[in-house]
Amino acid sequence: MARRRDIARLCADSPAIAGALESPCQDEHGAERLNRLIDRPPRLEAVLPGGEYGAVAAAALAQAWLVPGAGLRAARILRHKAELHRVAAASGIPRPRWSLVDGPSAIAKFRAVSPECVLVPPTCRTAKAP
Repeated sequence: MARRRDIARLCADSPAIAGALESPCQDEHGAERLNRLIDRPPRLEAVLPGGEYGAVAAAALAQAWLVPGAGLRAARILRHKAELHRVAAASGIPRPRWSLVDGPSAIAKFRAVSPECVLVPPTCRTAKAP
């Protein structure tokens, strides 16, 4: 993905980014092991994900390398949409109407109340709710 998006060129064009490292970021269960696979860059000040899929990996690296980051628990909540809605509701954060559905009939039932809706997987297949 990094090569296809030409991340190296994008980083070179930005004075705020020192560089990009490719990592196996989609194994969210194994994110805590990433710091053993990747050497900590010199002068590292922060770890940022290149996209939503990298949020847990970036948080794990930031935590291991003691630099600012989202925090591993927060990153996992952000990646798990159903958990994100539950945490937001418990915190009093306004959010759109939502429902966890398990098939076409549940979708039809939800659309009867909220016709304009977006169907989103609750999480990627490798993510684990906190």
